[in-house]
Amino acid sequence: MDEKLKIENERIQFKNLIASNPNYFGSIKDKATVAKFPPVKLMKNNTTYEELLCVGFYPEYNLLEAVIEMKLPYGFHGPLCSIGSKEYVAFYIDYNDGAGFVSTGAPAEVHVHDLSFVNGGHVFYAVRKAFIPKEYWKCGKPQIVKVRAILSWEAIPTSFNYDPVWGNVIDVWVQIQPKQLPIIIYPPIPFEKHLIMGDLKEIKEFVDKSIKLEYDVKEKDKIEKQRLEFKELISKNPNYFGSIIDSENKAEIKKAINQLPKEIIKKLIDITDLLVPAEIFLSKTRYEELKCVGLYPNDDLLEAIIEVKLPYGFSGDLCTMGSKEYVAFYIDWGSGYQHVGTSIVSVHDIPFVNDKHLFYAVKARVKDVESKLKACTDENIVKVKAILSWNQNPTPYGRNFTPTWGNVIIRNIQIRPKDGESVKCNISIVNEVHMDNISQIGANIGLALKIDAGGNAVPWIYDRPFGGIIACWGYINVPATRYYRFRYSDDGGITWNNIRDSRIAYNPLPWSSTIGRIPDSEGWFRKEDFDNDKDNYDLTALVHWKSYGKLGNHLLRLELADVNKNIITGQSYDIFLKLDNTNPELFTFGGTPAPLPAKGVTVKDSSGIYKKCEKFKGSEEIKIYGNFRDNYFKNFRLKVFGGNIDVSGVKISSVRYDSGSPGIDDEGVIGAMDGGLGQEIASLDLCTIPQSPNKIKCAYGVELVIWDRSIVGRIRGYEFNTYSHTIDGFVTFDWNPAGC
Repeated sequence: MDEKLKIENERIQFKNLIASNPNYFGSIKDKATVAKFPPVKLMKNNTTYEELLCVGFYPEYNLLEAVIEMKLPYGFHGPLCSIGSKEYVAFYIDYNDGAGFVSTGAPAEVHVHDLSFVNGGHVFYAVRKAFIPKEYWKCGKPQIVKVRAILSWEAIPTSFNYDPVWGNVIDVWVQIQPKQLPIIIYPPIPFEKHLIMGDLKEIKEFVDKSIKLEYDVKEKDKIEKQRLEFKELISKNPNYFGSIIDSENKAEIKKAINQLPKEIIKKLIDITDLLVPAEIFLSKTRYEELKCVGLYPNDDLLEAIIEVKLPYGFSGDLCTMGSKEYVAFYIDWGSGYQHVGTSIVSVHDIPFVNDKHLFYAVKARVKDVESKLKACTDENIVKVKAILSWNQNPTPYGRNFTPTWGNVIIRNIQIRPKDGESVKCNISIVNEVHMDNISQIGANIGLALKIDAGGNAVPWIYDRPFGGIIACWGYINVPATRYYRFRYSDDGGITWNNIRDSRIAYNPLPWSSTIGRIPDSEGWFRKEDFDNDKDNYDLTALVHWKSYGKLGNHLLRLELADVNKNIITGQSYDIFLKLDNTNPELFTFGGTPAPLPAKGVTVKDSSGIYKKCEKFKGSEEIKIYGNFRDNYFKNFRLKVFGGNIDVSGVKISSVRYDSGSPGIDDEGVIGAMDGGLGQEIASLDLCTIPQSPNKIKCAYGVELVIWDRSIVGRIRGYEFNTYSHTIDGFVTFDWNPAGC
C-alpha cells in the first residue's frame, strides 16, 4: 500500500489548512482570535506520528530539555535528503507568583523526516531551551516551578494554553538553582575530585553543613544501608555491589577488568581478589530513574531526563553539596559501544518531592562527528546507551557497568547527514523571536508577529520592529565549516557591510565572567570558538550586532567559510529586519491661555483650563492630557504621587495601542505635535486615592511612562535580554482635600 494513502489529509494539507485559517482545528483559546477565526474541525493532541515523552531541567545551565519519540516512517514531508518538516517545542514556566505561565522565549525546533528505519524501531530526538529565571532564591527555600512543554508539528504554539493538532503537552516540576552558594567546579570526567571556590568562611560553613546533614540523615533511619554507606563501601571495593561484574569467580572478574579502559585496568588488575562482590544489589530506581534519552542532530547533542522520586536520600539540602547523578553516554557506531561523554547534575534532599516528583536533565556533545557523517541517502541510525549512576562515576568501568542506584536505557538516534536540503545554514531566532514569526514579505516585511495584552501571538499581524543589539541564533554545523560571518545591507542587497562588532560569551573561569570574541577585518568568527562557548553557555548567540542609530528595512546575511576563509557555495542565509532605534517623543502643549512648559503630559480642570501650578480642591475633576507619539507605540501608564500617597505611587490607568481607547491609536496620541493641544487620556479624583494616615494639602504629581513595540536587545555581563524603548514625563500641581 502506498504510504501516502495511509496519511490523513489533515496531515498532508496541514500547513495549507492553517494558512487559510490559523484556528482551523481549534488550537487557539484567545477569545478575540476564536471570534475572528472560528474552528472548522476540532482536533488536538494527536500522537500517532510523534510524541513528547519527557521534560526536565538542568539547573547548572538554566537549560530546559525535552525528548521526542518518532513513531512512524512516513508523514514528515519527505526523506532525509529533503527539507522534511519541523517539530516545535515551546516552553512556559509558572513561577507561582500569580502571573501564571510565562514564555521562556522562542520555541526550540528540530528537523524531522520520513525514515524507513522507524518502520521497525522508533527514533528519539531531543531539543533544549536555555533561559534566564526571573530571580534566584536563597538555598534555604527551594525554588520549585512548574514547566509546561508543548510539542507541535509544523505550527508554533501561540500561547501556554495552545492545543497542538499534531503533538502533545507535558507539565512537570523542576528545581531552579539557588543563589549565593560557593562555586563547585567539576573537572573533566573521569576525575572524581572537584574544586570549591568562594569566600573561605562560606566554604567552611557549606562543607560543615554537608557533613552534619549526612550524619543527621543516618540518625533518621529512613534510608537503606546500601545508600547511606554507599560511597564508603565502593571506595574500598568499586565492585562491592557487582556493578563491574556480578560473578564471584576470580577468573571471570579478571576477564571483565581486562575489558575496561586501559587507564582503569592498571589500577584494578593487581587487586582482583578485592573486587569480589559482597552483595549483588543493582539497578535500583527507588530514588532516581533515567526516563529518556535523545539526540539533537544539528548540534550533535545528547540529552537525558532523570526523575527524582523521594525527598531524602541525596546527602543534604540545597545549602549543602548534596550528591551527584552521573549519566555516561555510549554510541554503537557499528563495532560496539564507545564512550562519547559523561555529564553530572547535582541533586539534594527537597521536601517538595513528598508530593510531586522533580525532573532533571543533562547533556553531552558528541565530539568529532564529521568523520561519522554519511550521505543523506543513508539514514545513519545508531544506538545510544545511557547509564545513570548515583554518586559513582560509571565512566572508568566501561560500557557494561551496571549501576547500584540508577538504570540503563538504550535508544535509537539519527546522526545528521553530510548533504541534502536540510544541511543548510540558517538563522532561526532573532532577539528571542523565531524566524517563522518574522514577516519576510509584503508591507510588514521585517516585523515580528504581534503579541496581545494576554501574551498571545496574534495570527497574521506583524507590528514589532527590532533595535539595539541584534542577537541571532541559528545553524552553522555544516561539514567543512571553520568560519562564519554576518553582513548587512540597507539598500536591498546592492551593497553589503561586514559586521565587526565583538560577540560576548560566557567565561567559565571564576576570575572573569565574559569573553569578547572579536572577528577579523572581514568579519569572520571562528566556528570552534562558538562551539566551545555554546558548550559553556547554551544561550550563546552567533552574533551581537550593534544596530544603534539604524532605521528601516535592513537585510541581514549569514555566510559560512572553509579553513581558508573561502565562502562555501550555497551556504548563506538572508533575513529582512525592520529596525527602530528611536525613543517615543514627548511634545509641548499650546493653547489659550498659554500653558507653562510641560512635555508629554499636563493637567486641566473640568473647563479645559491648564492648572499646572494652581490648586485643585476636593473631588474636583483633574483632567490629564497627553501629547506624545511613536511609530510603534505600544502603551502608556499613568501614576499619581505626592502627599501621603504610598511612595511607589498609585496607578491611574494603563492603555494599549489596540485597546480602542479614545484619542489613542498605534502611533500614540492622535494628532500629537509640538504646540498641540493633545488629547484627554485620563481623569483623576484625588478623593478616591488612598493616603495614609490621612489626605493632606500638598503638592502632587502625575507620572507618564510610554513604551514602544520595538524588541530592543542588550547585554548585561554575558546575559542577553530584550526590552522596549521607553520615556517618561511628569506634571505637578497642588491639591487641597477639603470637600472630600
